[in-house]
Amino acid sequence: MSISSPYFVLDIPTIEDIQAEFHYRYFTKGESVYPGNNDPTNERKTRLNYGAPRRLKFSISHSLRDLAGDTYSISRNIRSQVQEILTAKNLSKAEAEAQLQPKNASRLSFSPPADFLSGLYTHPSFDSANDNFDFTFKLLNNVDEDSKDLISTVLENSSPTGPIVFNPSTNLPITDFDEVKSSAQTSTTIMDFVLGDMVTSITADPLSSHSDTFSEFEPSAHRLQSDARGKLKFGTINLSDYAMAIEPIDTKVSGLGSTPITIPIGFIFYKTRIEGDEREVESPIVLLNPEKKTVYDWGIIYGATYEYSVHTLALCQALDDSGKAHQFLIISKDGKKISIECEERKPPATVSDIRFLFLDSTMMLEWDLPIETSEKNIPINDIKYVQLFRRYSTDEPFQLIRMYDFNDSMEIIPLEEQIPRERLVLTHQAHNYLELALPEKGEFIIYAAATVDAHGNSSFLSAQYGVYLDSLMQPQIRHVSYPGAPKQYPNLTLLNDAFVDSIKASGYDKLTIYHNPDFTILLNGENRQKLVSVEKDTASYTLQLIDVETQTDERINIFMRNK
Repeated sequence: MSISSPYFVLDIPTIEDIQAEFHYRYFTKGESVYPGNNDPTNERKTRLNYGAPRRLKFSISHSLRDLAGDTYSISRNIRSQVQEILTAKNLSKAEAEAQLQPKNASRLSFSPPADFLSGLYTHPSFDSANDNFDFTFKLLNNVDEDSKDLISTVLENSSPTGPIVFNPSTNLPITDFDEVKSSAQTSTTIMDFVLGDMVTSITADPLSSHSDTFSEFEPSAHRLQSDARGKLKFGTINLSDYAMAIEPIDTKVSGLGSTPITIPIGFIFYKTRIEGDEREVESPIVLLNPEKKTVYDWGIIYGATYEYSVHTLALCQALDDSGKAHQFLIISKDGKKISIECEERKPPATVSDIRFLFLDSTMMLEWDLPIETSEKNIPINDIKYVQLFRRYSTDEPFQLIRMYDFNDSMEIIPLEEQIPRERLVLTHQAHNYLELALPEKGEFIIYAAATVDAHGNSSFLSAQYGVYLDSLMQPQIRHVSYPGAPKQYPNLTLLNDAFVDSIKASGYDKLTIYHNPDFTILLNGENRQKLVSVEKDTASYTLQLIDVETQTDERINIFMRNK
């Protein structure tokens, strides 16, 4: 006899797309160590005035109202009951849509070998893997009564003191990552009338890593199998085999009528922090507002990578054989994933002013640090280095003469530039001068400065000034260049143009070049000179594209050919 196995699909609606933006608002000493909403290095006054120092902003394609569709009028009526629905006791009864199982079935859980996780996370196909593995760690389906306060905090979109992770076998919360690794499991659902044979096949396999684990369950599995087969009758189908094993919630939700219905009531953003080879599950974020398409995560550590999986939490009502309505919570099987690196790449402002004070035989080079503010007029205060440069003509590159380091971060981010130790000075932010020798007779020395922030981003060069001695041996200053030149192109903003005018543009992703010369050959007497190279391996033109914000460039060789 062949009996089909039931598989339940409720088709809970989910969002189609999610976008994330990292917003860096201001510097804190512990930004690479502590989450933004729980950073002990952030002064209370600063926090009260400006809020959390960093955040992730999520924009989703659909609101709860959009997903509710025709059921929105009903969902609006139960909005006042949402907090009552989402109690710890009710959430403990929530089931994942992907893990719904028949009433007369059992779930087998498999613990992986000790090195399973390390191999899994480094596997090239991990990022595109099925969501089922994530459910093992992240699904909010087993919360005990003691977690009520913790859940309430989560629903307020703040970060509690520990992650909410649930062991699918013990139904107990997990708060330690080592415990997560040791208890990581995957599971499958087996109908009871074949359960004993399945467990025996596992225990009898000498190569199975699970044989010892399942051997103690073999007697009980055969008892369940025997009972299930005793209820089987040839030629008949037991309808109880096709009933879901799910526990109704305790709250009696009004306004649903007496018909089966599924209503989205919230979004759950499951969150994982990735640092190197380690993955740590953190507390999820819950969005309950039916109109909102944005949600913020303030619990961000700078420099970390976060992965989010967004699932819909739905309130479902079904009728039993007698027509009685039962209500339960289901978490959607499909979740949109997004991964984002929490780093900012915006160059800081350069020094705002350079001054020269001439003494008897030396001079003082002084400068002022810029005051940078965010779009909300919040002081960023992330400049942690000042670099001073000099050169002897515009035909030469700049040389670093001193770098002042006043970085007070708890965790220093390595700089990409290699700074000679003898030119590095550890100091404090108030230090803003350098004593230098006056130029020799006939010397023309150009000075400039730049800043570097706590994240290794470098500013453009400051205004450039040349210092020299006049005919009376008196020191003089000449303005050489406007501020804003990249370090690698110091002549880009000279007062006197050093280059042919360039094209400046923004907001484009495509460039089309047309070349239609009037002449390609110059005749000078008997001499014949090609104006345009058409050699196969020689570029006729080189197009240089410079990103003025990141200071990166790319050169594109253009080859001409005769038609």
